[in-house]
Amino acid sequence: MDGQLSSKIVGGDSNKTFTSQLSKVRVERIIVVGYDKLPKSVKVEQDGENWEAEVLRNGTETVIRNPSVVINKDWVISFN
Repeated sequence: MDGQLSSKIVGGDSNKTFTSQLSKVRVERIIVVGYDKLPKSVKVEQDGENWEAEVLRNGTETVIRNPSVVINKDWVISFN
């Protein structure tokens, strides 16, 4: 594995009205600056499920398109 991005929920109560609504909000795009090579693949992990997301190069940026991770849950994206 060449690199990894992750998000971890540190605090809060996912049962409260506002935060419970966040389970409907998904990440559409992640832009990584300063990562020199285009990964062969990107593996997404969340809630015990794994899937791949599209990855492409846009100039000097690496773009992960539609990783579809929910923003109020832990997730990991691995570059391979």
